[in-house]
Amino acid sequence: MSTATLDQLADLDDDFEKAATMPEPTGEFTWEVHDATLRNSEKTKHIIKIVFRCCSEEHPEFKQEKEYWLYKKADNGERVRDDDVIRRFKKDMVTLGVDPDKWLPAGRKWNEMLIPALKAIIGLKVKAKRSKSDPNKDTGRVFVNFYLGKRVLADGEAADLSFADVEARAAAVDEANKDPFGGDGIPE
Repeated sequence: MSTATLDQLADLDDDFEKAATMPEPTGEFTWEVHDATLRNSEKTKHIIKIVFRCCSEEHPEFKQEKEYWLYKKADNGERVRDDDVIRRFKKDMVTLGVDPDKWLPAGRKWNEMLIPALKAIIGLKVKAKRSKSDPNKDTGRVFVNFYLGKRVLADGEAADLSFADVEARAAAVDEANKDPFGGDGIPE
């Protein structure tokens, strides 16, 4: 294994400069779910992260992340469910064709369906609107809003994914990520 020196990496300067000047998409575009995971941070657990990739020619490969922090810290310091965030997550999942409210009545538990459902949405497309705020006067921070609109269906694709569809799509993602050399595949 060879180690690159910093001098050898100097030819990347142009690439970084070009990437920094590429315009970010604002407005309505078609986006594809590039990745969807459940992760933990040092401060909290249960953060769902969905990464969308812009499908427009003007903004190829631009990615937008959307996170759902399912728990928050209450005024007394305890960790509690954030029902508003959970509602937003469910609404976005319904837009993508997976309805979490159907899981429990069908005898399927949230903790059993979440990971397969996140895998199942990978590759699905949706119209979404992305906008940016003006810089804050005091902090200079810019906020990005990203709202899912309507799902973009491929030929023959059902608007709503059944449990069988979710399981089949999740299995396809697992198969695609399987280590061709016999290992356990890509770690989650």
